[in-house]
Amino acid sequence: LLYFLYDPLTERSRSTGSFRTKCIVVFDLAMRCFTEEITLKVPGRVMFMFPLRPLTVGGSTRMVVSSQLKNGEDAMLHLTLVDLPTHTHTKLTDPLDIGSHFFITLREDAPELVVLSNPGLQFWRIAADASLPMKPIDYFRVDGAKLTHFYDGYVCGGLMFLISANRNKTVDHSRMHNDQSLLILAYVTTPVDFLLRE
Repeated sequence: LLYFLYDPLTERSRSTGSFRTKCIVVFDLAMRCFTEEITLKVPGRVMFMFPLRPLTVGGSTRMVVSSQLKNGEDAMLHLTLVDLPTHTHTKLTDPLDIGSHFFITLREDAPELVVLSNPGLQFWRIAADASLPMKPIDYFRVDGAKLTHFYDGYVCGGLMFLISANRNKTVDHSRMHNDQSLLILAYVTTPVDFLLRE
């Protein structure tokens, strides 16, 4: 099965005449067609979905859906755990104030979401498999830093790596940073190093 996140706002802007609600659309590879729509009860615009490993062998498929609710220049990020077979929705945490920019990713080594956002540079670690709403596992700020200084970021081995951006918002291959010890450490790199790290 393949799962697709459907956003009616994006679809409407393309003038397709579609009137579906926010949902996850299921494509069955054996039947070669879309077989199901799972309606999403999440506030704001759907942004990303992150699949989680089943709790048991043959267990149910679960995904975290992130949605963004804008209020002028500011935005709140909502994180919802969706159990696909039962269509149950569980709010993971209170909405996060993410300002105008954010990065979000799922760790490869643990069921945790990592969220970085403005204003300034804020880090959250959130349990992605919580059965009840919880406070973030960890939260900290890096004073004097801005998320807009970075082109992109990724998590590897439990560390968050940030890729520098030039002033014109393109990739700066000369530096890479990580958040070890709650500080941003810079590493001088070459384009070859950068490609090898990707």
